[in-house]
Amino acid sequence: MAQTFDYIIVGGGTAGCVVASRLKEKNPTLSILIVEAGPDVSKHPLVSDAADYPQLLGSELDWNYTTVPQKHLDGRSVSNHAGRALGGSSVTNAGGWFRGEKANYDLWGETVGDSRWSYSGFLPYFRKVESHFDPNGDKLQHGFNGPMKAESVTFTGRNYPLRQSVKDAWAAVGVPLVPDLNSGNPIGLAEVVENKVKGMRQTAASVYPLNVTILTDTMVKRVVFEERNGRKRAIGVEIVGEETRVISAKREVIISTGTYRTPQILKLSGIGPAEELQRHGVDLVLDSPDVGRHFQDHPGVFQWWKLKHPEQGLAVGSPAFSDPLFSRGQPIDFAATQPVPLDGLRAALIRDNPNCNPDEHPLISQKGHLEMLVFYAGGNPANPTIEMDGTHIATIVVGMLPTSRGSITLQDSNPNSTPLIDPNYLATEADRYMMRAGIRKIREMVRDTPAGRAMIDDETIEDGATPVQVDTSDAEIDSLVRRRAMTMFHPAGSASMGKVVDNQLRVRGVDGLRIVDASVIPVPLTAHIQMCVYALAEQAADIIGDSTDLARRLTSEMGNDESALPAGIVTLLDTDLYKLTMQCAVLKYFPDVSVTYGYTNRTPHMKLRRGAYKWLLEQMDKLANVRVTAEEREFLRQKCPYLNDAYITFLETFHLKPAEQIDIKFTPTQDTGSDDDEGNVEYIIKGLWLDTILYEIPLLALTSQAYFMFSDKDWSYENQEEKAYRKGCTLLENGCIFSEFGSRRRRDYHTQDLVMKGLTRAAEEGKRQGWPGALSGTSNVHFAMKYGVPAVGTVAHEWYMTIAAITDDYENANELALKYWLGCFGEGVLGIALTDTFGTPAFLDAFKKPISLPDQQPDPSAKTYAQVYTGVRQDSGDPTYFVKMARDFYDDQGITDTKTVVFSDSLDIEHCLEYKTIAEEAGFKPTFGVGTFFTNDYINKSTGEKSKPLNIVIKIATANGSPAVKLSDNMGKNTGDQDKVREVKKKLGYVEHCWEEGDESNRWKKQA
Repeated sequence: MAQTFDYIIVGGGTAGCVVASRLKEKNPTLSILIVEAGPDVSKHPLVSDAADYPQLLGSELDWNYTTVPQKHLDGRSVSNHAGRALGGSSVTNAGGWFRGEKANYDLWGETVGDSRWSYSGFLPYFRKVESHFDPNGDKLQHGFNGPMKAESVTFTGRNYPLRQSVKDAWAAVGVPLVPDLNSGNPIGLAEVVENKVKGMRQTAASVYPLNVTILTDTMVKRVVFEERNGRKRAIGVEIVGEETRVISAKREVIISTGTYRTPQILKLSGIGPAEELQRHGVDLVLDSPDVGRHFQDHPGVFQWWKLKHPEQGLAVGSPAFSDPLFSRGQPIDFAATQPVPLDGLRAALIRDNPNCNPDEHPLISQKGHLEMLVFYAGGNPANPTIEMDGTHIATIVVGMLPTSRGSITLQDSNPNSTPLIDPNYLATEADRYMMRAGIRKIREMVRDTPAGRAMIDDETIEDGATPVQVDTSDAEIDSLVRRRAMTMFHPAGSASMGKVVDNQLRVRGVDGLRIVDASVIPVPLTAHIQMCVYALAEQAADIIGDSTDLARRLTSEMGNDESALPAGIVTLLDTDLYKLTMQCAVLKYFPDVSVTYGYTNRTPHMKLRRGAYKWLLEQMDKLANVRVTAEEREFLRQKCPYLNDAYITFLETFHLKPAEQIDIKFTPTQDTGSDDDEGNVEYIIKGLWLDTILYEIPLLALTSQAYFMFSDKDWSYENQEEKAYRKGCTLLENGCIFSEFGSRRRRDYHTQDLVMKGLTRAAEEGKRQGWPGALSGTSNVHFAMKYGVPAVGTVAHEWYMTIAAITDDYENANELALKYWLGCFGEGVLGIALTDTFGTPAFLDAFKKPISLPDQQPDPSAKTYAQVYTGVRQDSGDPTYFVKMARDFYDDQGITDTKTVVFSDSLDIEHCLEYKTIAEEAGFKPTFGVGTFFTNDYINKSTGEKSKPLNIVIKIATANGSPAVKLSDNMGKNTGDQDKVREVKKKLGYVEHCWEEGDESNRWKKQA
């Protein structure tokens, strides 16, 4: 076995298997090692059938932990189980597929200051993991193509005899049926969902392909560090054995050993409370006092109820309880998730902390305080002793939002020793109050309702105790809880996010070390945590694999090996500068404007396949987790100083929410259900302008990439860098000043990267040769940062269109747009004006007016917009006519200083040289924004002919409910509601123009 890997994952449990599988899937060239303490159980006879899980508890596949004596449970030690096998606790758990309450995740995101950990941030990963049982289920909430199948009680065909009685009893105490346990709102009575397939267990190791190196039955002693640039960096792990053996990690070590073992490994590696490490003789790497603290777990209390008519076959153990379908899941129909009475909760919170304002406590805003279950099985081996003979059923109350916090500490410095586990169960009055409320609710449901009384004869209790009655005292219930409370196997929080790890799961204070498991969960969840852990690991794999740094590193390391490069969009700066500048201005002036955007394929014969559509859905989900990093924000501060501090601060927390903001559908031409079916894709983007403005470039780039990945694969990357280099050299040698504008229609990230490599090489050659041209930069901010060139851009049609739509003042829309733009950025920066939104003649009427800034009185003596703007941009119509019109305008205004004309419409070398001559002869300084000619210039491998690019656009459609339109200088580029287009044309006296090269369905036809 190799001794060095890119990634070492310590722990092949639920999260570890997911991360390993997804990282390998993203980049097959990575070398990944999983080190797992337990065995491979793929052929273990008890693992496959989920009904056998009770036999696994306490077996060789269970760590079989025991807590320290619990102060608030009469000094009892409580068994705590965790899977010790490849697959972790997914091998031994009961299979509950319970997501939890939206408010829990939103509190998580709020606690750590990062909405990727809120419910909306998790949602794409809940969907990604899941293959939901109901094809007609809520597509916003559920996934249907994930690796983990989820099945409800009804779906599996289990028709338990007591189902209707239990539902009626809960309804009688005010717990109504809710349609979906996993919608983010489980409050009420919801049918249970399990991650099983006809009763068969799915483990993380069996469901996620593990094409990686795996060491089973192997313990890790510690993570190994070395000092680099004054910081400790994880460089490998030491394996437990007779001889010291270190395996090295080139990139990162990822600890994924679960809530109990992760703090132990951290501490044995020298990361933890300094005093504790010193006490056990462990050399200190980092004093991290929160390691092992903030540990939380769900306590549960069982009660047993004797049935009135056990002969009817109502519970497990009865010969008549014999339907073979019952074995397909736990003998349970519903989960009742409920709040407790808030007045009592407030009083309990004050008893715990007399100085608190209870209404500000998170427990008040969350509702899933309790989970209550009815099991159609009532055996108990201890006092009270009950045979599993079908005479009893059981109920359980679970405290889902505990405020008690415990600890995981070292027993000694031996990695084979178990840690000291202290959940500190029920240490707070709030937790005790919630359990009391649950016990009373169960009693009310069973004893005070007609359906309950028809089912139950009496409660079976310990010797010398009395059943819970309506008048049972709090003290008596507390005594019952202390005698019976146990774990519900949902431990979390012992290496909490925000304390031990940052929002990217990196261990704070060291480099090269992450934690991905339930130990990072910082708040209690109304959930059975395996679903959360799967989603957390999916998100972690994206964070690790698609981070900006990794994308940058991979591109430089792998050169032209496109298979190793990141797919999709991995940074919000992978967009054009004008989108950021426009968002900055929107933040200042129009933060509350709501908009919609529409998508148009101007080459409708070029259709996407269903496989491309599925890929697009995956990539759009990923957009929810892309952020602007601190490094990127610093780049913007330094290189784009016109972006104000308020905007840079805004970007710290900004993220897209595609699940809420994008409606997308695929309509096949002929529907066979195959991934090869061709059809049309439609997008509608909706939301606040501020929040949705950055979708345009990523979605266009992704759509183009999807088409050329799935629909047209008759092309290759061969010579792309060299072609860009030659094109750049030709433009530079002929004195052209140009920038790269190709993000929106590139074939993929790799294409644009190759283009930038070629162009920057050409720029270096131009300097050596003394050529008169210049590469002025790129519109793509990410590539500007990567290649050290300026980020360049103008303003967009969208700016003019939206302002016109929200004001419905088309006569003055151009002036308003100029006014607000200058109000945000001032004179002398971003000084190229876009002229053609409502036709250049209408624009020039506004351009010659004196500057008037928002909230300022007009000054007739002020300079005109035309005087202070550096120049204008030609983006539609006939460039020759545009240059003449611009020259006549400036001459009429008496403006004699040399202005710039930026050409950006359908350019190639021939056109650039032609327009350069025309502009220079008219006294302008020409520059060129070249897009598709660079990033979508390919040859069909089969024919040698030009590979035609998609011509697709995403345009603003409405603003505050009013249609947004563009007229353009070419009637073929009119967009928007056609009735509104006609109205505005009439209002502005717009004159139709056609241009022989303006056919929007067949652009770039002359390029070769």
